[in-house]
Amino acid sequence: MKIPKDLSRWNRCAAYLYSFYSGWFNKVLINLLVLVPPALIATLYSNKDVKNFIRVVTSDATYTHIATVGRDYVLLFNLFTFVWPVLLLSIGSEIAKRAQSNGVNVEGLFALIKSLDSIVGIKNKRFHLHTKNIDQLSKDTAFENITDPNAQIAEIVKEIGVFFNAIGEKKRALIRVTLAVMKEGKIDSLPIFYPNDEPIKSTIDSLNSPNSAFLTAYKSKKTLLISDIKKELKQPNGKRKFAETENEEDNSGSMICYPVKVYDSSIPFVISIHSDESGYFKDEFKEVYEHTLQRFALRLSVENSLLIMKEKLCGK
Repeated sequence: MKIPKDLSRWNRCAAYLYSFYSGWFNKVLINLLVLVPPALIATLYSNKDVKNFIRVVTSDATYTHIATVGRDYVLLFNLFTFVWPVLLLSIGSEIAKRAQSNGVNVEGLFALIKSLDSIVGIKNKRFHLHTKNIDQLSKDTAFENITDPNAQIAEIVKEIGVFFNAIGEKKRALIRVTLAVMKEGKIDSLPIFYPNDEPIKSTIDSLNSPNSAFLTAYKSKKTLLISDIKKELKQPNGKRKFAETENEEDNSGSMICYPVKVYDSSIPFVISIHSDESGYFKDEFKEVYEHTLQRFALRLSVENSLLIMKEKLCGK
């Protein structure tokens, strides 16, 4: 299992700075950096003893210059005392956010485990029911009766949608997952989608255009991630990663198209995950999305093998 590498230069930098701040000595230095400059400026303006000390240790010309600068830029220095700590704390908050998040946090990890367990749980329940009625099975009919790859594929597609709903920052975004069955280099059918009341509205003919998102992912055998579809479609034709569809709803938001590869490197399915919110899927987390989708793809590959065997052996 390939573990995704660190995600971006910014995230690596954030992780380093966060690690640097974890040491107690470095924490003291950074806290001094936040507090000392504003405190020093406030002291220079308000404490007469400090002013007298500066007059003693500097020449008259130097002291006069310092006093002139302080008088001419009093508003700027006062503004600095307010902005400086706010700015540094905001930067620190962003560094911590980036360092602690790489697309799937602890909550997302639990959501992934729950989805994978649900997929196995459905199959386990079906197998258990057959063991209770084992007298009704024979060695000739057991495989046909026990295996139900289409039901399992539908469950996997549903759990992909459940998972990506769980990890998103925008909890009210609509996530639509569509499974395209690929044959001879084109979409043969779109039999499974989630939610059940949100089928893809573009026709198969439209989605089979050479530069559609589905076919782009299929031909390249790589994940296609579009963080802002509407922005991408404004690019000149030669620079676009994919072509727009006939359905306007599909031409905005955010999207991942993921080719499901099996052991012989063929691609029986392409999964489309679409959010109606732009920026829902982020380029910097692409490797994490791929790593996650590989867990679902492995289970789809198993069911695809069972589907082929069932069609050949049982005629259905």
